[in-house]
Amino acid sequence: MTRTRLFLAALAATLALPTLASADAICAKRDSMIERLKERFGETERGMGLSGSEAMVEVWSSKKTGTFTIVMTRPDGIACVLATGDSWVDAAADKAPEL
Repeated sequence: MTRTRLFLAALAATLALPTLASADAICAKRDSMIERLKERFGETERGMGLSGSEAMVEVWSSKKTGTFTIVMTRPDGIACVLATGDSWVDAAADKAPEL
C-alpha cells in the first residue's frame, strides 16, 4: 500500500510540473512573436500541426545559426514559446498528408 501511495504522489507531482512551468512562459500576439523570430533569430517556419482543436504548434528554425523555437498558438491569437534551443537539424522533408 505504501508503494502505491508513493507512486501516486510522484505521478501527481510530475503532472503538476507543466502547470508550474507555464507561469514562466513567454507569450505574445502571434504576429509579434513571429516577427521577432524572423528579425532577431533569422528563423523561418519548418512545420506546423494541430494539437487537438485548441492549439496550433509550429517549429521555427534557422539554417544559418541552428537555433529553433517551438511555438503554440491558441485560438485567441496568443502564441507561447514551448521550447527553444540550438543545433537544429532538419529531418528528411515528408510530403504533407492530404486532407
